[in-house]
Amino acid sequence: MTQRMDPKTYAAHWEHESTQIEDQGSYKWLSSITPDGNVLEVGAGVGFGTISLAATRPVLALDSNADLISKARARIASAGANADVLATDFLAPSPEAIGRIQNFAPKVVVAWFVGSNADDQERHASDVPWLDRAKKYRENIEDAVVTLPLCQPSVEWVHLAVRAGSVSGFSDEAVKLSQREDYDQYVFHPNGFEVTDVQIMSWERQGSQFGYQAAFNPNRAPGPSEPVILSIVAKRKVA
Repeated sequence: MTQRMDPKTYAAHWEHESTQIEDQGSYKWLSSITPDGNVLEVGAGVGFGTISLAATRPVLALDSNADLISKARARIASAGANADVLATDFLAPSPEAIGRIQNFAPKVVVAWFVGSNADDQERHASDVPWLDRAKKYRENIEDAVVTLPLCQPSVEWVHLAVRAGSVSGFSDEAVKLSQREDYDQYVFHPNGFEVTDVQIMSWERQGSQFGYQAAFNPNRAPGPSEPVILSIVAKRKVA
């Protein structure tokens, strides 16, 4: 999406998108890749990912959108999942949120399909043109999940998932290698982590309102591409 959305409009938009992702089995697939242990989920959304994760482990989920939190809590309660959803800004967590995270002692941090409304983007990504703010906001979150206070010393693993494009003419292995190198260079190595696994799942985009590849990316190879979901798992390096 390239239009500006307030929090309530964004919540309705994301429920539509997240339902499509759920219907394709993507959350269950991502959960099967996620390492075991207490999971801190950055971005509960409407709760589909939370429920998938909580099927096999405790989950503490964060979100900053009151409408999304309401939807997620209702869905989680209906499913009887072992998960709590805490309201806080990901990039400026409250002292209460930090305390809850510390007490929870997460072993894994996940951040899947990170996005947000125009208010959050204005607050945390106003240094770029508004068409680029969704991408910049996501990059800011990716930096946050590998640093304090979200990434506590107890964290051994970080699992990211993004919707992207596999450019025609490039093999899956070439795409995986490129993503591994980029994420290690810009996100993980500077913060003591290293990518251990990259996987690709085809993404059926029909019906999605996502602004697929709308933001300019000078690192993207030219040519047509197919929509995919990228899973990137990184492990904390032993000192």
